[in-house]
Amino acid sequence: MTQLNQRRKEIVARTVTVAEALSAIPAGSTVFVGTGAGEPQGLVDSLADLAVKKSLRLLFGFSLRRPPNLSSPVPMCSYLHVGYRQSRAMEEGSIDWLPVEFSSVPALFARRRIPIDVALVSVSPGDVHGQFSLGTSVDITRAAVEAASMVIAQINPFVPRTHGQSFLDYRKIRFFTQQEEPLLEVFEKKADTEVEEQIARNVIRVIPDGATLQLGFPHVPRHLLSRMSERHDLGVHSLLISDWVMELVENGTVTNARKSFSPGKVVAACALGSRRFYEYLNDSPLFDFQTADVVADPQVIGKNPGFVSVLDAESMDLHGRACFSNSPYSRRLSAFLGAGGSHRADGQTVLVLSSRSASGAPAIRLQLESGEIAVHGSVAADTVVTEHGVAFLRGRTMQQRAQQLIPLMHPDDRSGLWSVAVARSWFCPSLARRMPDPVWTVPGPEVPLDSFSVRTAHIQDFEAARRFHYSLPQTDLNLRFFDHEIDLDKYLLDTLSHTGAQIFFAHRFVADEETILGVAECHVDPATGEGEIALIAHPLYRREGVGRGLVSAMTAWAAAHGLKRLAAEVLVSNVPMLQLMRRCGWTRTPRDGSELFELVLPLAK
Repeated sequence: MTQLNQRRKEIVARTVTVAEALSAIPAGSTVFVGTGAGEPQGLVDSLADLAVKKSLRLLFGFSLRRPPNLSSPVPMCSYLHVGYRQSRAMEEGSIDWLPVEFSSVPALFARRRIPIDVALVSVSPGDVHGQFSLGTSVDITRAAVEAASMVIAQINPFVPRTHGQSFLDYRKIRFFTQQEEPLLEVFEKKADTEVEEQIARNVIRVIPDGATLQLGFPHVPRHLLSRMSERHDLGVHSLLISDWVMELVENGTVTNARKSFSPGKVVAACALGSRRFYEYLNDSPLFDFQTADVVADPQVIGKNPGFVSVLDAESMDLHGRACFSNSPYSRRLSAFLGAGGSHRADGQTVLVLSSRSASGAPAIRLQLESGEIAVHGSVAADTVVTEHGVAFLRGRTMQQRAQQLIPLMHPDDRSGLWSVAVARSWFCPSLARRMPDPVWTVPGPEVPLDSFSVRTAHIQDFEAARRFHYSLPQTDLNLRFFDHEIDLDKYLLDTLSHTGAQIFFAHRFVADEETILGVAECHVDPATGEGEIALIAHPLYRREGVGRGLVSAMTAWAAAHGLKRLAAEVLVSNVPMLQLMRRCGWTRTPRDGSELFELVLPLAK
């Protein structure tokens, strides 16, 4: 008898009815159920009565279905992730929760810290070599299969044959059952809300070309997908993937060309999406499914350039700590599938949230409740995005974090939280003089947006302004401040705190790293409607149009704010500045008995 015929004979011998397979489960066993779309629904539905009789314990990773209705004095079902479909049962005490990070589960299974006796899994039809694929759910399911003494596999032709660590040899499986059932689907929303569209515009700002993405939620806003097409050679290394990957691969945005781990391939642990997406995964060499501990391994992640992990949160406090649920027990799937990973210095974890919750409450609060942090853990956010802007938190102190986050709140909520924070001495007196304002990119006809942009700077930018000025040569500072000795810290704090002054940054962003190329300021006299300006470009970035871009942006800003006239005073010895102002169309008027010149630009009403 050939090996092929022998394999077929053994598989046929192990193929039994559902009742026969489940009856072989020893009493008192802990039974693991395959995760997400890989849940063998037919097996689970048939197990309910038997589970009570045999006093079984069912362990679900994450499930898209409601818990089985089991009559028992103690919970018989435990979940590693409690979603909204299980939250009511959790509140009623009929199920239990095992709080653990997704990526640590394979090791806990292997060491039997979480003992698994039986694994119920869905697999694709076998190939000629007797190999069956776990399809959409390799994640922790592979580890459960390795740890279990009995594996019962439901052969389902709807399960895609995925590549990677997904294959199981037929000898590992005690019993096979046959069941044709469509996989559970997660459908995309038909349209984004206006808030989601604005969030998408802000998120794309922190994703550079060549970045490796982890998006921890299946519903990716359509606007973000369309914006991603502006990027080139993106890679994907994500615990969870969905239809968004299919779209970005098909339009050429995702090539995985710059990845070092599994180059040219999308790396994932599990998949949730539409039937079309599951069919797209079938036998595709573009996808490499690995276990959760491999996908979330910091050393593995660190091999990929510019790793950006995007998670959606429910709320956040001014320390930058996030809450991932509005329920005492459940939390968003993105936190469960995205927490625990690390990345290189050029990577970042981005948390996105709406400025207000569905009930209209502020999403950014002074402090989270202790229970929210203790139960749900805290993801270290490098970057936070709402519809009102982007805050970069990495490397910032507690006061600086609070300053960055307040402008991301809904405009009607900012002053209230600011007043409470100041009353509780969250800020030193110098920083408490003015509430942080939102940052605006200032357009101008001479601003070359492909190389840099100009934005407003506010009190939260004091440290950035300070570092810029102290990096300048003393000769440049002398020209800027007319050889006067000046306390730079005091001057910058006073300017940033003054309601009649506005500072501008010419800056360049790569991911979450901002480089200041030049700084300008405009001091407004409200009585006359006139503004006095000054600017300086860093020596490293001169002859790149920085000065011209700053003048152009300030002129546009002044006109938008109704100013009638701008003026600047320049030392005669500051030849580059004089030449710049002439090129910008300003007039030159000598001042009697002085080395100063006045450059005036009348503004149209």
